[in-house]
Amino acid sequence: MLTMPPSRRSRWIALLVSTAVSLLIAEAGLRIAGVSNPNFYGPDPVRGWALRPEAHGRWTKEGDAEVRINRDGLRDDEHPVARPAGEVRIAVLGDSCVEALQVPAEATFSAILEQELARCPAVGGRRVEVLNFGVSGYGTAQELLTLQHQVWKYDPGLVLLAFYSGNDVRNNWRPLELDPMRPYLMPQPDGSLTVDDSFLQTEGYRFRQTGVARLLYGAFDHSRLLQLAKQAKTAADGLVGAWR
Repeated sequence: MLTMPPSRRSRWIALLVSTAVSLLIAEAGLRIAGVSNPNFYGPDPVRGWALRPEAHGRWTKEGDAEVRINRDGLRDDEHPVARPAGEVRIAVLGDSCVEALQVPAEATFSAILEQELARCPAVGGRRVEVLNFGVSGYGTAQELLTLQHQVWKYDPGLVLLAFYSGNDVRNNWRPLELDPMRPYLMPQPDGSLTVDDSFLQTEGYRFRQTGVARLLYGAFDHSRLLQLAKQAKTAADGLVGAWR
């Protein structure tokens, strides 16, 4: 049986220890410097992706805000599903403009709307809840699916759609969007719409459903070093693509 000489074994142990210490120092340095690039999203079988329930982190890419996703995958406080009697409940659908990772939760326009309506005499002192269903990157096809599969159970009295003409039309049309990871609504000869959910068969989506991917999501949630490495890889992929 071959055994490693003590001197070589000591060198390997020293290398492993020094590497671990270096990584810990780098992690601590990134945290002290406030470097953070969290990922709040995960795969969704209806909409392609969605906010991951109970994900949290500090968003600094644009703006600076602590972000927490609630148990139902909303960038919002926890809300009872059943609407209390007499409550004014409003649901807001939209993309990153509604989700608003760039500002604290109390500064999102859905939160401000809730605050202002609560002071409105026309409400008559009733409790007001405005639920934020915004998700970055969504087009109106995904927002319709969100309405059908997530919003209605909250029994809102009013639903608002924040439409952004800069990209919401493009998001809905595959020839313009060229994004295989989202669903598209396909018009039929009889005027109805069917959902093209072929994203479910893509390699990227299937991987995101694996146990390995779930472990990676957890690791990225807790490591600023891994977040930075992922950000660097994404930037490098973009540069390579630009030169192809």
